Amino acid sequence: DWVCSLDQHSDQLDLCIENLKKPDMDTQDLEHMAATIMQTVTSMQNSTNAIRSEVQTNTDEVTLLRQQLHTARAEALTDELTQIGNRKAFNATMMDLTLANRSQPHSLCLIMTDIDDFKKFNDTYGHPVGDSVLRYFASIMRKSASENETICRYGGEEFAIIIKDSCLEEAYARAEVIRQQIQAARLTLKDSTDPIDTITASFGISHFHGYEDCLEDFIDRADKSLYAAKHAGRNQVIHEDMMALN
Repeated sequence: DWVCSLDQHSDQLDLCIENLKKPDMDTQDLEHMAATIMQTVTSMQNSTNAIRSEVQTNTDEVTLLRQQLHTARAEALTDELTQIGNRKAFNATMMDLTLANRSQPHSLCLIMTDIDDFKKFNDTYGHPVGDSVLRYFASIMRKSASENETICRYGGEEFAIIIKDSCLEEAYARAEVIRQQIQAARLTLKDSTDPIDTITASFGISHFHGYEDCLEDFIDRADKSLYAAKHAGRNQVIHEDMMALN
């Protein structure tokens, strides 16, 4: 390989240097020595070019592997239907942000939401339309998302929005905007002008209490707030402090 070749070239040059020290060298010996040195230098240049080519090839392969790893990781954390974060992405983000915000209570909010009476869309129009409703709902949340938000499909027709550097009032306002946008949507069947039923969604919100809180309770309070919104008639937003007042 090129390592052995370079060693051989180095040994050959060392030998030439030693021979040049001999006092009895004639013109013919010098010409032969010069030819040997030129041949060795040329060979070394070829070896160097081979090394550069191999290093570049290895660099390109490493870059490609990194890109493939990044793509694979992104795909592993993406919901295939809606192209937002999946449950694995939700779990990882929640773990990271709750750990990072233990000393900053009430600066991390969780919105849990799902589409009201979603089963009727599947039963009435078929699963392809139900899938379209899910994709549309996800697109509304994604298009209006801020940089401090992580949007995930929690499961089925339920979604989650994790908002850092926020408070209940801001999370409530965000959920209310989404609620109004999905209610105002007028979707039609494919190859038809006939609209499907109005889509509505309910929302439950909790905020992280810091050191005194745990991940499971944080999620549970958002779930209970969502259940309260459903129980109160659907198509509304309720946060955990509103439940405490009732």
